[in-house]
Amino acid sequence: MASLQSITYQKGTFNWKKVKGHYILTSDLVTTEHYGDFLIKTTVRAGYEWDGASTPTLLQWFLPSFDKKNELYNVVALLHDVRYGSRGFCLADREETDDMLRGGWRIADLSRFKASAADYFIGGIAASHWGNDNYHCAKLSSMEMKKWNNYLNV
Repeated sequence: MASLQSITYQKGTFNWKKVKGHYILTSDLVTTEHYGDFLIKTTVRAGYEWDGASTPTLLQWFLPSFDKKNELYNVVALLHDVRYGSRGFCLADREETDDMLRGGWRIADLSRFKASAADYFIGGIAASHWGNDNYHCAKLSSMEMKKWNNYLNV
């Protein structure tokens, strides 16, 4: 798959609340990712729970689990958790999911160094979490992939 070029969603639709160290989406969120000739649409329903960027406490200074000043950073972390919990909906594998995180964080203005460091550590540490739906929320999300020209003809 080509590199991630953009992630879009309707502003004002990423609504959440924090409960006991994790986050709960309080409204539906629909995102669109653009990869060369393909678009990926992800829908995450209200009630979906996740733990932010899953950053260990000791590394929060470097890469926060949640960044209240950078909404797209948090949306990308949510999309990453959605895909991990559902094994990429059989449309994206673990490596492509981690590439989305790195590329999405670059689009969210995270430095190349931090995004690459996160990707490196995720590849070594988080790989064992592929398919782990910690909060039993995979049923609250869906993903579809279409060729770019199919979207234009709708």
